[in-house]
This record gives sequence, C-alpha cells and structure tokens, in this order.
Amino acid sequence: MASKMPAARDVTERRVSISEAENNQYTKPLKCEFCEAKVSFVGSYTRNVGDDIVVVAPFFRLTPKQAHSDECKYNVAGQVSVIARESEGDILVALENNKFIP
Repeated sequence: MASKMPAARDVTERRVSISEAENNQYTKPLKCEFCEAKVSFVGSYTRNVGDDIVVVAPFFRLTPKQAHSDECKYNVAGQVSVIARESEGDILVALENNKFIP
C-alpha cells in the first residue's frame, strides 16, 4: 500500500513536481522523492466510468516490480511497522491479528 506522490526526483536528484513533469522539465529516470524506488509520470487522461467521462489527474506511480522502502513515507504499511517496532508491547502481532485497540 502506498500513498499519492506529489513529487519525484530525477537523475540529477532534483525534486520534480507534477506540474514540472507535465512540462517535461526533468531528466529520466525518476525515483521516489524519499527512497530509491523507480517511478514514472502518468499525464492526465480521461476515463469512462459508467455513463460519465472522468478526468484522471496526473500522477507519479511506481514502475513494475518496484516498492517503496519500509522507511519511506509513501509506504504506509512500512511506516506502521516502523512505528510498531518502536512501540512497547507486541503491537505487530496485534496488528496482524486485527486486534489493535488504541
């Protein structure tokens, strides 16, 4: 599981926003802003949803067979595990058994 990435890094390690990517203002390849996972840019497009036409906003996505590192802020499951490792008690087991009570 991951969250939306508003930016990436290009080969020069420069931060690239979605608007910059839309204007081809970057040098390939792209990487996640916070880890070494390879990403690609997907421009805006339309999609048919039932009888409606929906505009999908541009975004960065992981390339095939890539994953964010456990410590990456875009790896939600990894971040939960990092927090759990730093917590007291057997929280990881509780999470795996869906028995987490705040």
